[in-house]
Amino acid sequence: AFTLKSARQEAQIRKFLGDKKVSSDLWCQIRQFCKAKAVSQMVSEKEITVLNDIPESLRIMLHEELYQDVLVGSHILSGIQAGDDISQAVKRFCHFCFSEEIFAAKLDVFMDGTEAQR
Repeated sequence: AFTLKSARQEAQIRKFLGDKKVSSDLWCQIRQFCKAKAVSQMVSEKEITVLNDIPESLRIMLHEELYQDVLVGSHILSGIQAGDDISQAVKRFCHFCFSEEIFAAKLDVFMDGTEAQR
């Protein structure tokens, strides 16, 4: 993670940007971003290693609770017929098709002219 964790790290960044003659305006924007990211560090499921040890059935239930509202709200399952088992489809979608990705505020998620990676 790119955060200003120490005075030494901030000094390194300041020296680098100064040596490269980066404008003070850009330096302030970079510093503001780093400070905001440090404050808003969220934890993702991938970072909690003990979750790798829970039974698959519990992980399926966890994913269903985490993602079902997003799935149902998106109308992805609108093509499922009335006789189909919607609850099983929701469980499968939530478990196999969704994952969590955390991005810091003001981080570029989409950029014009670039192809999506995921």
